[in-house]
Amino acid sequence: MENQTKSLADFYQAVILLANHYRLEQVERGQGKFCTFVFSDPDGTAQATIDRHWRRELTVVSRDLIDAIVELKTKIYDRGQI
Repeated sequence: MENQTKSLADFYQAVILLANHYRLEQVERGQGKFCTFVFSDPDGTAQATIDRHWRRELTVVSRDLIDAIVELKTKIYDRGQI
């Protein structure tokens, strides 16, 4: 099976994917504070998850949401590898 990924530049969409247990593969750093978040998406369902978020149909465990925010912020400000 081909290794599919989903790339996002939007922090909060990345939080949604991480909180829904998509695997963060890497953070690609752009100029300044801009980052692109690359997630593993083997089933090709990441966009559907984001779409459900925008339609207010997605339910996320609050602890998972907070943990995802903390983890992504740590990845952004940590200059080390994932």
